[in-house]
Amino acid sequence: PAAPVQAPAIFQAGGAPSGPFPAEGAAVAVSASGVIVGTTGQPLAAFIFDTVSGAVDLTTQQGGGPPDILHAVGVNSAGQVAVITSGGSGTEAVLLTP
Repeated sequence: PAAPVQAPAIFQAGGAPSGPFPAEGAAVAVSASGVIVGTTGQPLAAFIFDTVSGAVDLTTQQGGGPPDILHAVGVNSAGQVAVITSGGSGTEAVLLTP
């Protein structure tokens, strides 16, 4: 049988979390170039992961102020990330462009 494919893990079960994220979370989308987006723990935080930058909290990338980016739900081949935000105007779907 073929050997299993091994790839870097964002979160590893049973291990100590590293970086700015808690040990629980879910990757929900992967682009053709391997960029991963998802949501982590409590409080909710959306992240983007690639092999160059590692995992990055998306809220910190927009200045950290309102609106809070709660969920990253998709990423396309251009690197745009679909997110759910919560802020002064309520809950909204937003497309972030790098």
